Amino acid sequence: MAVSGRLSQGGDTRSGTGAAASGTTAGSDSGQTGKGLAGLVVSADDLAKKKAAMSSEDKMKLFSLLASKLPPEQLQRISALVEDGITADEMKQIDDILQKNLPKDDYKQILDIIQKY
Repeated sequence: MAVSGRLSQGGDTRSGTGAAASGTTAGSDSGQTGKGLAGLVVSADDLAKKKAAMSSEDKMKLFSLLASKLPPEQLQRISALVEDGITADEMKQIDDILQKNLPKDDYKQILDIIQKY
């Protein structure tokens, strides 16, 4: 999620940003660098696996960041987008929401967490 170079990360992220209540997940699986999340399609099953693998500490941190910084309607929008998996267009929408609503430090913290998985 490089969406215009914004969520550039090292690897093929297979999970996206989820709702605060359901957890936000993503992971890196390959050694590629500079590949963003915009071109990815993530299945609902992949999202569930990544969420299950995420530590409680990381889930709480993501929840705290998202719930405290995003307007409720944007949080609900992200929840709806990840409900049945994530298309490339949905990943871009999520990235746009995060970029628009989060300070750069918080955005980076979210990326750091989701890239672990």
